[in-house]
Amino acid sequence: MCGEPGIWKSGSGRHSRCERWELEIRTAVFYWEWEPLLLLYAARKEVYVADGYLNGRVAKFTATTGAFIKAWGAYGNPPQEMSLPARSSDPNGPYSPQPPDPMTTHFNRPAHCVVVSTDGLVYVCDRANNRIQIFSRDGQFRRQFVFDPETRGNGAIWSIALSPDHSQRFLIYADGEDNLIRIINRTSGEVLRTFGRSGRNAGQFHWVHQIAIDSHSNLYTGEVDTAKRLQKFVPRK
Repeated sequence: MCGEPGIWKSGSGRHSRCERWELEIRTAVFYWEWEPLLLLYAARKEVYVADGYLNGRVAKFTATTGAFIKAWGAYGNPPQEMSLPARSSDPNGPYSPQPPDPMTTHFNRPAHCVVVSTDGLVYVCDRANNRIQIFSRDGQFRRQFVFDPETRGNGAIWSIALSPDHSQRFLIYADGEDNLIRIINRTSGEVLRTFGRSGRNAGQFHWVHQIAIDSHSNLYTGEVDTAKRLQKFVPRK
């Protein structure tokens, strides 16, 4: 997701960019040296970027011109310079997750998603630190939720969706390392339900990488690596 209503195009890999197209007219273009993870538009015509595989930050731009507004790291601190690991043949990019530390002052590689709620909170997936950090729209730290702190490997927090009810009571996140989906209370962080496990059958996951929810609370998941599929989950009546 890149921006306001219209047609948006995003890319991945080196020199990535996000473009908005309207009647075949390009109105804004954003460039990055390495793959940005998720871009999200908020009601104030702002674009938020989880620029996490290489830079370990959230960056904020105007949606109309692409002008840079600000960037921040974990706890709202200025982004920290991260040493660049040696190049490798890893197709997933030049990132090197460190052991999880929910109290560290920087995002672990990668800061994997950003979602903005209707009440003006910015939720960031600090994937390999197994935590969701929550900020105001201007980058002021509010709180964090930590889940499965012992999860290693690629980490527990891969993607976030917010429920479509007026107050967005629920936060749903995908855990692509443990291959499950969790529904939590957005205010308290209490886990309300967990479903899914590793596998290739319906309702199971292999590297569940992205989730999205529609206005009817249907949940959509996308898997990568060798799974390469979408699944749809319908809420119980």
